[in-house]
Parts: sequence; C-alpha cells; structure tokens
Amino acid sequence: MITIQLGLMSPNVDNIVRLPFGRTGYHLFGPAEGVKIVLVHGLSTPSLIWHRIAPFLAEHGFHVLIYDLIGRGYSEAPGLQIEYTPDFYVTQLSLLMHHVNFTNAHILGLSMLLKGGGIIAAFAATFPQMVTQKLDSKPASLTEKLYALQAASLPGFQHAVSSSILHGPISGMEEAFKLIANTAHIKSLIIHGTDDEAVDFSFGKKIHDILAEKSELFVLEGADHDFIVGEVYYEQTRQKILEFLSDSQE
Repeated sequence: MITIQLGLMSPNVDNIVRLPFGRTGYHLFGPAEGVKIVLVHGLSTPSLIWHRIAPFLAEHGFHVLIYDLIGRGYSEAPGLQIEYTPDFYVTQLSLLMHHVNFTNAHILGLSMLLKGGGIIAAFAATFPQMVTQKLDSKPASLTEKLYALQAASLPGFQHAVSSSILHGPISGMEEAFKLIANTAHIKSLIIHGTDDEAVDFSFGKKIHDILAEKSELFVLEGADHDFIVGEVYYEQTRQKILEFLSDSQE
C-alpha cells in the first residue's frame, strides 16, 4: 500500500534500507510468491513515475520492486564525494535485490540513454544470472514540480544528476548491450515513441540492431518522452509490458 502526496510516494519506515552509499527508499507490490520484476526510474524523476505500472503489474500477480536511485526521491544523497558511475548504480540495485530476497527478476528501466535503461544494461551485463528478462522504455521526462521538489528537499540531488550525466550510464553502453546479446536466456523489449525529443528514436533502433533477434522493438507512433505518464499512451505501454512478461512465462 502506498500514498501519493505532493507528487511523491510516501514510504513506510519498513521501506528504507541502509546501504553502503546511503539509505535507499523502496516499495514492494503484489504477492510475494509472484514472478519478480524490478522497475528502475530515469535520470531525475523518482520512482513515482511507476504509479500507473507497478500496481497494474501487481494486480496481474507479479511481485514488483520499485526504488529511488541514490540522490533521488526518498533515497539519501551522500554528497560530493560520490561519483555516480554505472558500477555505483549496479551495486545499489544488486544489494537492494539481495535485501528483499530477489535472487533474479525481470528488470525494466526508463529512458535507455537517460539513466534507467543504461542501469539495467550495465546490471544485466554484470549479473546476467540475476536477470530473467530485460525491458527498456523511453518515457518519463522530468516534470518541473518533481525537479523543484527534490532540489529543494534533498541535499545532494543536483550533484547526483550532474555526476550521473558526467560519469553514469548515459552513453557508451554498446559493449554492455553486446554482452546481453550473447547471453542466451535474456530477451529484451524496447518501447520507444517516434516523437521523443529527449532520446531520439534512432537510439532505440540502434540498441534493437545490437540485440538483434534477442529483442523486440515496440513503436509508439507519435509518442513523446512522456508516454508512460501521458493519458494517450500509458495503457498501450503497460499492456505491452504485461504481454511480454506473460509470454516469457510460457
């Protein structure tokens, strides 16, 4: 059960775990015996962005984990001494999965080259045994309200964003995707809008080409970077995610 206040999810005390880099806020949805899936948000918008996806998947029997990246939402921002590298984010996710007893899971990341998708690529390349399927989507640009709220209330947020752009999995992830392409059990779903101005549609096609027959590219004609929260496309998006996950169980 979650409460949405001022555009942010309000966690219970039990939804905070202290990891080496700082406290991490997370939520679990759905039956514990369900197939596990982890949702990784993008560069600046916190895990609130999954408010139309996580409960929907839980209603269909999945055990869903969402969490705030370090320096966002209800996760701690440790300060200027931290560089937000791909390994940094992989470590946070692997430790959190261990904490909640997710030995493996489907993993979905937002915005292929703007954080979440890059994180799951790095994670799958590093820990392929912990990944059942990989899904990448390109939505969820940051709203001004959420950015301003985090900037005002979370010291270190601005550094987390700027360091992620400088050091994180924003680009240069081709080798990780090549490793994934050579991992037999991992298949990928890529969802991208043709009118995405934040991450050009050509990037989604490029990743699809690298993954080749190991991936499916689901194209949303006319959709921009916000389709996961927009009224027009979010239903198509979550139905496609559900279809992909359900097919993988057969």
